[in-house]
Amino acid sequence: MMQKNISVRTLNGSQKNIMTMSTILVIVNALFLLLGAVLHIYAANTGLTAKGDDLFPAIALSDAFSGTIGVIFIIALISALFPSVDGAITSLTSSFCIDILDFNNLTGTEKAKRSKRLTVHLGFALVFLLMVLLYKLVDDKSIIQFIIKFAGITYGPLLGLFAFGILTTRQLRSGLIWTICIAGPTLTLLLDVLCNPDYYNGLLHTDLGLADLSERLFGGYKVGPELILLNGLITFTGLWLISFDSARSSATKG
Repeated sequence: MMQKNISVRTLNGSQKNIMTMSTILVIVNALFLLLGAVLHIYAANTGLTAKGDDLFPAIALSDAFSGTIGVIFIIALISALFPSVDGAITSLTSSFCIDILDFNNLTGTEKAKRSKRLTVHLGFALVFLLMVLLYKLVDDKSIIQFIIKFAGITYGPLLGLFAFGILTTRQLRSGLIWTICIAGPTLTLLLDVLCNPDYYNGLLHTDLGLADLSERLFGGYKVGPELILLNGLITFTGLWLISFDSARSSATKG
């Protein structure tokens, strides 16, 4: 949502855009939660055994509805996916071109910039395709659970950096920041594997032999969506350890 504000000309317009998008997203998510609850109630009452991502298509394509409903469902699903993917790829392309390639200060003709921008766009489209193939290979029954777990492991450094910048005035040793941003997700992943061995056994189609160790360490506790908070906390702690008090440093130099 934040990357979509790059194209907004004024700060006031960006603020209005964020507030409007936030309101709309809350309403849309509430409607989807309501739809999910209704689908589960309907499935329980009609004896459908489909779970996770299979539930919605199982109901739409079941004998309870006509073939027309199934066709409408498939068309609606495709029409909903295209704008979602398009918006995500566009945001990633804009962010990469401006933040990584520094397009604002890039020299060259407009044609060369456009060619490079299209290359980046196609590159992210390929990344999305690979992610879909990876998900198919993993064969997880609930993509939402997979995404939440994936985000919990990868978004921690972003949360930790943001909190550190907002809550403290300490200066970071820039050469060590990347090590903390790698160590945080790595430690979080190891913690999640130890805490949820059954999930990773199914994911990797093997037995990691960690069930007994997990029971001894955590007593049956299974980390869930709070994984991202633990990740952010680990990152924040690491950043604190590699930082120094800027005011004290300035006083010492003076």
